[in-house]
Amino acid sequence: MTELRSAASLSVSCTSTSYQAAHSRSCPLRSLCSNRRNCRPTPRQQLRCAAVLGLFRKEAQAPVFQSVEDQALFDWLQDRGLPYQKVSLADCRQQGRGLVAKERVKAGEPLLKVPENLLLTPELCLQHCRLAPVLADADLPAWSLLALYIVDVDTAAEGDIQLPWSAYVSALPRLTGCVLEWHPDEVKALKGSLMAAAAQEILDAAERTWAQLQPLIKQAEDRGLIPPQSFTRARIMWGLSMLLSRVARLPARESIEACIPWADFLNHAPDANCYLDWDPSSKAVVLKPDRAYKPGDQIFTSYGPKTDGELLLSYGFVCPPGANPSDACRLRLAVEESDPTYQDKLQSLRQHKLPTSISFPLKLSGLPSGFIQYAAFVEAQPSNPTEVQQLADYLFGQGSFPTLDGVNTELLGIEVALDECRKALKGYPTTLEASQEQLATQQQKNASSVLTSILSVSMATRQNPRYKDTSVERLPGRSQLSSLPLALFEFAIIAVLSALGTVIDQNQTLQFYAEHYPDLPGKALGFLDYKVIWALQWDHIYTADYFLLLLATLAASLAACTTTRQWPMLKVARRWRFASTPEIAYKRGVADNAVVVPNVRLSDVGQALLTQGYQTFLQRRGSGGSLYAFKGLAGKIGPIGVHASMLAIMAGVSLGGVGGWKGSVQIPEGGDASFRQILHPVIPWAPAPKGADDLLHVNNFEVKYRSDGSVEQFVSNLSVYTPDGEQETARKEISVNKPLRYKGITAYQTDYNMVALTVRASNSPLQPLGDQAFNLPMANLEDADEVQGKLWATFLPSQENSQDGARHGVSMLAKDFQLVTLYKADGTFAGVRRIGSGTPIEVEGMRIVIDGAVGSTGLELKVDPGVPYVYAGFGGMMLTTLMSYMSHSQIWALEKDGRVHVGGKTNRATVEFFSELTGILASVPQQIDLGSNEQRPLAEGTSEQA
Repeated sequence: MTELRSAASLSVSCTSTSYQAAHSRSCPLRSLCSNRRNCRPTPRQQLRCAAVLGLFRKEAQAPVFQSVEDQALFDWLQDRGLPYQKVSLADCRQQGRGLVAKERVKAGEPLLKVPENLLLTPELCLQHCRLAPVLADADLPAWSLLALYIVDVDTAAEGDIQLPWSAYVSALPRLTGCVLEWHPDEVKALKGSLMAAAAQEILDAAERTWAQLQPLIKQAEDRGLIPPQSFTRARIMWGLSMLLSRVARLPARESIEACIPWADFLNHAPDANCYLDWDPSSKAVVLKPDRAYKPGDQIFTSYGPKTDGELLLSYGFVCPPGANPSDACRLRLAVEESDPTYQDKLQSLRQHKLPTSISFPLKLSGLPSGFIQYAAFVEAQPSNPTEVQQLADYLFGQGSFPTLDGVNTELLGIEVALDECRKALKGYPTTLEASQEQLATQQQKNASSVLTSILSVSMATRQNPRYKDTSVERLPGRSQLSSLPLALFEFAIIAVLSALGTVIDQNQTLQFYAEHYPDLPGKALGFLDYKVIWALQWDHIYTADYFLLLLATLAASLAACTTTRQWPMLKVARRWRFASTPEIAYKRGVADNAVVVPNVRLSDVGQALLTQGYQTFLQRRGSGGSLYAFKGLAGKIGPIGVHASMLAIMAGVSLGGVGGWKGSVQIPEGGDASFRQILHPVIPWAPAPKGADDLLHVNNFEVKYRSDGSVEQFVSNLSVYTPDGEQETARKEISVNKPLRYKGITAYQTDYNMVALTVRASNSPLQPLGDQAFNLPMANLEDADEVQGKLWATFLPSQENSQDGARHGVSMLAKDFQLVTLYKADGTFAGVRRIGSGTPIEVEGMRIVIDGAVGSTGLELKVDPGVPYVYAGFGGMMLTTLMSYMSHSQIWALEKDGRVHVGGKTNRATVEFFSELTGILASVPQQIDLGSNEQRPLAEGTSEQA
């Protein structure tokens, strides 16, 4: 953040002009309200009531504009020693909150006097921050520590955890207007101005700070110091924006940087000539105003001699036109390396202690000192080193302009300055129309691609000779969307991306990917490094915008296929379609399944089909008739069910992605935590689960071991209580793969930890009176170097530290909940004791008994509202997939001229269908004509088949 600080050029700070309301606690007109029993005013209504009440007051007062947070902050400041103030907080209209005089203030009179204990310094942040254990050796810049602590206090307040500076942080605004809060399109609007580079410098420095803090935040989450996903990039950027508008540097106090409550309500005046600084005599931060103020006047300070551009980027405001005497446009002049006398000019500039390039502030009030001289020196072309040295002596030593080869160097410098100004002005629009065009460029770019695609589709449609009326004709988009090749292509892309998401660790920090996928030779797959992963969103493939778009496209393809193909086929299959001629019966069937059967009745064929499970329909036509039979209609319903199941699965996955909550926590035996403290939404607007405010309590935790000493299972006995902790609503013993499910919240057993050893140690300064057992905290060394598996350690002192600072006592190490190994002060082995055995051991003059161990259970909590849809989808897919393998068989039969003409087809198992049809027809009884007495003997060697 040193880069961000230098980029912003901060000297002092101010408070933001935005006002953030909070939960109200009281209303000024509550006693007069007719509905005061149920009156719950919003902060805005409360302020409106305060304004109404002020109309009835006789005394003239400055308009106070305080929220509940502002009042709480002032009470907190007074409790911590803020002295009596001649100023008060007020609404200063367009400038927002500010400090106004309550009584007459003289010029130069010390104001505010904020004591040292109210300065939020980096050292104080490191002392109180919950991330302190991972920050001790990080060597972070001051701004990084301040931003982390502000975010730490802000996130702790959401979990009802009050840290020492909660009152101050809760009064901070959510928006300041600085460049860190701008949309990228707003930053692009600076193109052409010198502010563009300054804005990008601030943004780049902030991104580097975020990249530096990510590994530390991940370590703190892994160690359970902070809730997961609480220190997001957006929160860190908010913390940095607070510093841009608030951090003050105190020159009289070794130029330390700090946030100064109460003083940061001061607003900036461009003509003010007074600054906040440390006063050694009063040991406080004071402001000595440069003018006198009467009651009701706003007290102003100066944020430093800043241009309007610098004020806009850091504080989010600009001064009225022409009001800022420090406003300037910086113009850079430099000696170019292509200059033939570059080395000689460089040597001359060094002799006069001048750099090779200078950024001059150009103001309307006049040119900066030395500007024309430097411009003349840069542009002049002396013929030899002696002339270069003489020119530098004249320009920078005497301040005069010599004539060089007949050229007036003063006019030369002025011409160079004019040329440079013209070059700089070319980047700006010169007319109102040009400005409007530049602002609309981005919108035109965004709309052009959409317009092009619409026009191309429209032209292609109109050029089609069959184009008549799209309200009547089938639109080509539906058939294309439902095509099988498109669906297979979408499936393939999703499968490839899913495989990548399985191989590449998901939802990790940029630092993690930089370490595991460095930009070095021998990359995975020849191209895969952290830059590719970050650019293509492969760090969160399953929530990447293009992956969700692919899912949506696949869902659209499935829906289109169902409505345009599968559903119409089902409706056709359910129709009774009779054959009117033998040719139609043969045509609807297939060649191998077309047959003519003599001497049978159509009704008998239908009866035979009924016995084989066919649904049979018979239509009489005079002496003959027509028959249609089918079975296996579920085979037509199956593909529709498969599509519906896949849509349900994708809907469930999407619902889980936008409405899910997740979190992890370590809770010791006997401890509890609110579900809301543990869980965090995947996206900010995800609805909270029903039991979010209930308490999760750990009744007991146990690690079960096998006979060989390996871990068999770790079991937690959990209870859920109402928010007040009075009533138990659920209770279950969970283990790995046996979670607790409660009101949509699922708690999985994932890890465990040893929190403390319960010991008795005579002659130890930690031993309580009466030989009572006490808990000795254990440190987790699992992540330490050269440590494999779980390992906990602690130290039991045998006496107070000696004068030389040496510590005497016993070190204890445990790899499980069974045995503890003890070592003497010199590191030699002392012995091993089983936890809970009650067997004492004498070490370093102490009689030590290990009575037990206090464990903590590691739980992974998830809320996924899409799980029922995913389960239902997979269940439906298994069932409908089996259904789709059922053959849909159809048979047509027509009785004509004493013969039955049969045709049939099936969509699967054609060989089995042919055998089935042959068997059915063979079972139909033949009709024999008994009225004929003529008998013809069969010729020898011949046979007759019915």
